[in-house]
Amino acid sequence: MRISTKTRYGLRFLLELAGEGDRPASPRRMTTQQIAKNQGISEKYLEAIAARLKKGGLVCAAKGQNGGYWLARPIGEIAVGDVVRIMETEQFLHCSGNFECCPRRDSCAIYKFLEEMETAMRTRADEMKLDKVK
Repeated sequence: MRISTKTRYGLRFLLELAGEGDRPASPRRMTTQQIAKNQGISEKYLEAIAARLKKGGLVCAAKGQNGGYWLARPIGEIAVGDVVRIMETEQFLHCSGNFECCPRRDSCAIYKFLEEMETAMRTRADEMKLDKVK
């Protein structure tokens, strides 16, 4: 199973914006510099993550003196699965990404199991909203 640093940091970025954890419990506008400092993440790396989250529609951004990032929708409407789909280039399980294209599909002893695992993980990730992640 793969959950990359990009996904983990993306989740932390969103939770920081939502005011989860030891932060104030209300959504707010923050810069990548502020979040990087709070989370102990490289600002440059966090900027790339923020850009992906913005492109994926999970955050909005503004430049300038009052610039920063904020949530595009309530944290309770954002699923872990949304973040995974935006941040990951592969499926949860390495070979499950191309079940239809797999040359061993018909003879693979674990194909059905892997397909079911992939489906179960995706379903759970989509059910888990970020306001329930603690």
